[in-house]
Formats: sequence, C-alpha cells, structure tokens
Amino acid sequence: MGPLFSVSRTRGGSDEYGGIFWYDHKRELVRPDPRVKQIFGHTPIEGPLKQETWVNINIECGCWIFDTEADDFVLLK
Repeated sequence: MGPLFSVSRTRGGSDEYGGIFWYDHKRELVRPDPRVKQIFGHTPIEGPLKQETWVNINIECGCWIFDTEADDFVLLK
C-alpha cells in the first residue's frame, strides 16, 4: 500500500501514476522528480537503461544492479 507501490493505468492498475516498482518510462506521462536520482524496475526493455536523473533496471532479462560509484550497470552471474 502507498505511493511506492502504485500501479498506473498504463500497467493495468488503478492509480494515476506508477510507484518506483511499477514506473513505466515508455507509457507514463508523469516524469520522475529530477531532484532525486531514482532506480526503477519491471519495464519490459531489452536491458537496463540509464537516463540523466533515473535508471531503469529490467529485471526480466537477468539480475542487474546499478553501481553508483562506477555509475554503470553490473549483470550478476
């Protein structure tokens, strides 16, 4: 419960926007707050995607982590 777990209508939910677990950068009109670097998952893409203020880790194509010191993705084996 709560805004962290919101599921937007674009993902089949009933909420106005998606929380950090369900945010979909391809289909949602709401943009993440640029003041906070955020990490999202669950969006079906071929691999992780890094933008200026947010990172999308696609958990469906492997187990990825984002190394904040290296500012890059690491695929866990």
